[in-house]
Amino acid sequence: MSGKARGERAMSEEEAGAKTPSAAALSEIARIDREIRDLRRRLEPFETRFRAEKERWEKENEAWRSAKKALEEARLEERALERELSEWEEKRNREEARYRAVKTESAAKAAEKELGFIIEKISEIEERAFEALECVERFEKEADALETRVKDLEARWRKTGEELEAETSRKREIEEDFVRERDELLEKLPAEWSRRYRTLVTSGRVEDPVLEVEDTGSGCPGCGGRLLPKERTALAAGRPELCRECGRILISVLR
Repeated sequence: MSGKARGERAMSEEEAGAKTPSAAALSEIARIDREIRDLRRRLEPFETRFRAEKERWEKENEAWRSAKKALEEARLEERALERELSEWEEKRNREEARYRAVKTESAAKAAEKELGFIIEKISEIEERAFEALECVERFEKEADALETRVKDLEARWRKTGEELEAETSRKREIEEDFVRERDELLEKLPAEWSRRYRTLVTSGRVEDPVLEVEDTGSGCPGCGGRLLPKERTALAAGRPELCRECGRILISVLR
């Protein structure tokens, strides 16, 4: 902004000793912006808790699905071993019948050998079947426990989600009121300041487009940029100024 433009603006506003109308409106806009930021910050704990609870539910739900898959595989293995065991037991019965019917010693020895092999095989399958049954029981307990946890976690994150939605809706209504109030104030500002404010908001470079300066000697409270003597004088006179470093609109808090 040129020195001439600043001078024209200054002449159009109130003299030193109190905030000019523009500075007063900008002060209110700064307050509203703080209120809106505070509203949004108060939602953060809900959002953080919601995300954490949902992530935990997703993790446990995935573990539950894996446990159910492992359980189904264990059950299939157990049933397959039961069928195999039944087949070998039928073989044993047939071999025992054949053994009882043999007439010669050599045939008896051959039958004994085959019967011994079958009995050994049955013992091996029984051991594997017992291990499979233990796996089934273990996976059943694990799946049941996970199901309980998953349902509890789902109920918890859904409840938090409902609370978040309700709180968001409530704060949105409050924020809409603040935004309407801010828009009304912006309409009353000279076009230069209204345009500057909207540009800062749209750019997203800073979250606080308007800052109140408590000590002009310390510079811009946003970026620390040094203020020129004429800028400090303008602020002391109650007029808004621009920070040459970050582009924020500055007003004096002491006026």
